[in-house]
Amino acid sequence: AWVWPESLTSPASPHVFTCRYNGTHRSSFYYNSAGSAITYWSNGGARIIGPTLKTKQWYHVALSSDGTTTTMWINGESKGTTTHTQSNYDMTMYVGAAVGSGVESSGYWNGNITDARVVKGTQVYTSNFTPPAAPLTAVTNTKLLIQNTDAGIIDKSQFVKDLRLVGNTKSSTAQSKYLTSSMYFDGTGDYVTLDNIQLPADFT
Repeated sequence: AWVWPESLTSPASPHVFTCRYNGTHRSSFYYNSAGSAITYWSNGGARIIGPTLKTKQWYHVALSSDGTTTTMWINGESKGTTTHTQSNYDMTMYVGAAVGSGVESSGYWNGNITDARVVKGTQVYTSNFTPPAAPLTAVTNTKLLIQNTDAGIIDKSQFVKDLRLVGNTKSSTAQSKYLTSSMYFDGTGDYVTLDNIQLPADFT
């Protein structure tokens, strides 16, 4: 995805995404109190601590997994790897928050997110790369592609059947990357839920 943080410290630990299975936290990509990028797997507490980022600018962020080893990419550069023992469940994915069991909790994203893509079965990124200079496309094995080409927020992969906007999540033209708008999260109770996304094996 491309992310534009208004703040990386308020609210605390803003999440780009979280995956949960039966209400149990499984994996996430978020920022800690210092604004450093973090990816975390609940099984064994495997994590990558990436660089400290700045606010009010676009970053291309990605995770790529072969099923046991995950790499974090920021603007096309590897920022570390970790191994995990995560099982491949049908999960509920939350974009823009850390929530579980259908109950709002914390970690709300404050800013914009666009071109959020999940690919299962193909590792899109295996070495350093140049970040995309155009909107992402639904490559082979794409299971989710949230883009903002108008006033709506839709899954361009047409794979996810249950995409719900929670709180005041909306499409906004205030910040955009290649297309005309992006998803805006105000940092208080806003997120997107997507059910039955199979992660974490082979996703970017």
